[in-house]
Amino acid sequence: MQSGCIHNYIKEFSTLILEIEDMFDKDKLFFFIDGLKEWARVNQERRNVQDLDAAITAAESLVDLTKARKGQTTIRKIGVDESKDQDRKTEGPSRTSNGNNWA
Repeated sequence: MQSGCIHNYIKEFSTLILEIEDMFDKDKLFFFIDGLKEWARVNQERRNVQDLDAAITAAESLVDLTKARKGQTTIRKIGVDESKDQDRKTEGPSRTSNGNNWA
């Protein structure tokens, strides 16, 4: 079961799976996905990976996204009055008189 980051889980799983000689590929895939944290497991299922190599590649891409997100700063709208922006969100969208264009 994954307890730390995905990178460490992939490394540990790959090491352990090499020690098991007679395991079917479908079983390897099942145990890899089953051991992931829920959010990563859902991502794997959404991608419909069919083999262990594809599952590991998909999981490694999650690591890259996670690292990228941690390094980002919050992007704020420059020159926008946030209180007005918040009011717009609570009021809902407004339309022009013909109903087809956003105001």
